[in-house]
Amino acid sequence: MYFSNSGTTETLTLPANTKAFYFYVESNYHSSSFYYTATTNSGATSAPVLVAGGSGGNGFAFYSTAGENITSITISGEGLNGGGFIVGQLGINSGPTTTCASEGYTYTKLEWCKNICERG
Repeated sequence: MYFSNSGTTETLTLPANTKAFYFYVESNYHSSSFYYTATTNSGATSAPVLVAGGSGGNGFAFYSTAGENITSITISGEGLNGGGFIVGQLGINSGPTTTCASEGYTYTKLEWCKNICERG
């Protein structure tokens, strides 16, 4: 879980090659409801979603198409007045893993590729 103590907007920076991502948001105000909007780096956005505080989070999910990656998601809460919110139950899909062998390298090229790219 991630807790934003006083902010109304937070940006999640996602790992390389993220193809899909989901998360839940809940207000820090346990007796009030607020609207939240989530927007990806490519501009894909949710409509404002009303989320009740103290009664469980509301889910948001995004996926990429055509070989694109999701690099960040910005979450904004309307009317929070600096009270913060919680982000939790995160899920990620990074798509298929590319390896030196899957690229077709063999013998010496395969070993060099593994040494440089896979073993660091």
